[in-house]
Amino acid sequence: MGQEVSTSEGVQDVGVEIPSPDASNLQSSSTSEQQEPQIEEEKIEELLNPVKECFDGVQTCIEEKAYEGAVAHIQNFYRVILLTVEDVDDVYIELIESVEEKLKRLVRAKLDAAMENKNLSEIERFCALHAGLGMNDEAIPIYRTQYIEEIIKSEGILTMDLLNAYIELKDKPQPEIQIKEWKEGEEMDDEDEKYFDFVDATRKFYEFLAGLLEEKKDFIVAAFGQEALNVIGADLIRLADVYASPIFDRFLSYMKIQEMIVRIKMQKMAMDEDTHQGETIDPRTFTEILGQMSILSQSNELFDKFFFSRIKIPKQMQQRHRYVKEIMTYYNIIEEYFMTESFKKAINNDKQDPGSKTSSLVENSFFVLKQSAHRALATSNCQSACALINMLSNILNYDYRKLLETMLHESFEEGIRWNPRMILNNVQVSTEYVEKLRISLDSEAQKLYAGSDKEIEMIRTCLIELANISRQYNSELLLPYMQEVVSRLDHIISNIFISVDYSKATYDIDEERFQMNEINDPFMEQLIIKLHDLISQYKESFTENNFGILLSLILDFICDWIEKGTLKKTFSMIGAMQFKKEVKMLTEYCTSQTTKPIRQKFSRLSLISFLLNVTHVGLFSS
Repeated sequence: MGQEVSTSEGVQDVGVEIPSPDASNLQSSSTSEQQEPQIEEEKIEELLNPVKECFDGVQTCIEEKAYEGAVAHIQNFYRVILLTVEDVDDVYIELIESVEEKLKRLVRAKLDAAMENKNLSEIERFCALHAGLGMNDEAIPIYRTQYIEEIIKSEGILTMDLLNAYIELKDKPQPEIQIKEWKEGEEMDDEDEKYFDFVDATRKFYEFLAGLLEEKKDFIVAAFGQEALNVIGADLIRLADVYASPIFDRFLSYMKIQEMIVRIKMQKMAMDEDTHQGETIDPRTFTEILGQMSILSQSNELFDKFFFSRIKIPKQMQQRHRYVKEIMTYYNIIEEYFMTESFKKAINNDKQDPGSKTSSLVENSFFVLKQSAHRALATSNCQSACALINMLSNILNYDYRKLLETMLHESFEEGIRWNPRMILNNVQVSTEYVEKLRISLDSEAQKLYAGSDKEIEMIRTCLIELANISRQYNSELLLPYMQEVVSRLDHIISNIFISVDYSKATYDIDEERFQMNEINDPFMEQLIIKLHDLISQYKESFTENNFGILLSLILDFICDWIEKGTLKKTFSMIGAMQFKKEVKMLTEYCTSQTTKPIRQKFSRLSLISFLLNVTHVGLFSS
């Protein structure tokens, strides 16, 4: 390369005269055949026509600067004419080869000029023409260094300039300038593009590289072959490291991450030694930095997943990976502090707002835990996600559970500070929230880690502990203390039994008495009224689920009491109908009071009612 190119394009650009394929040139080897039969001359003409058309086509395309057409004619000669025309004389092949060589010199000269002028579109064009003429060995290195690297270099410098502009604005705030934070899904206008923060810079640069690969991959494969795509893809990954690493390095230094870690560790050490004085670091101050760290990790992970799903090269540790690994090490420490200290604040600020059936502890605690867990998943770093889920499980399984147990004990055993019903509501809602958290994390993991069954399985293994915690809250905290509530109501329930005096109820009645009972029920209406008075106060103060549990446990007493009394009764056919009506009344009332399925509580009474009303054996089979 390196030939000078004149401003007037065309054949003369490389000082070449392309000979015309006239009769003296093309038929010099046919002089001895002038006396052959006419049929032989026609065969020669038929042989010469495709060659002449190819030669003329190349010459015309060059004159019109339609170099792609010229290359197509050359390719047509080798791929079609030579394969379809028999016994092509060497002189014709040499003629085409001569014009091909002149076309190559022209294309080389044009590419040299494009590189000198840094005309990227022309560089790409003439690299493709190189490939079409079989000069891949020359074209691919130029395309990689003069086209791909130049485009990425330009974008990398622009990205860093925009980041520096953002930092300058942050360091020297000007009242008239508002730094607008970019949100995912928003289009950036010209004003926005005057600066990038660290998240914008990383994400936008990675998106540019991914878009470049998507845009050029078909061209690269068509022009240079599949292996060239892997080579150029490796270049993109290498250049990603060149321009993304400084962003991560600047993030660590500018945001003073190491100073944050030192403060956290010193405070933790002082608290462990009980020497800490003054206020603790407010965990809310870390919310923004944790969000940025999460997105930086996510961008890096998604970039790698995208590229290595499209190119086939071994993955290697780069400097940007080391920076992100360092960032995630700090992230885990800060996120743990954020969770534990926010949880402590939720405990210290616990209160019951008017009209609320739970205290603020539950909502505040699970808001923090949910925020941290979802942020950890969003890093797209499976190890960090699992580590944070395990931390969260430890808080719920030890710190939070211990707190609930203390509240239950103090409210039930000592009768101080806590309202027992509110604490039971806290336990019930916490049980529900743990399960909801597990389900939401599982669902999000399947979306964020789609295509990586191993990572999804690792996260699901961690989430198993949350399912266990939810069951333990229910079986070991909620149900035992709900049973304690009912046991403390035992004397009230007994008084109900006494007041309605089921022993005086009779079912050995006739039609007339049955009709009277329709007007003034001697037993069940009174029982329902007394039961309603008892449970109404709990319905107002308990959560829906806790009220359902309470009603279910009370019904165990009532149904057992009715069953034992019923077995001592004598029934007429009309009396059996009366009993069936009463069971139905009680069932309908209780099921109307709660959404919890409690109809099964009446299964034995319903069976007794059925048996009492059997009139013939055939009913059993039906």
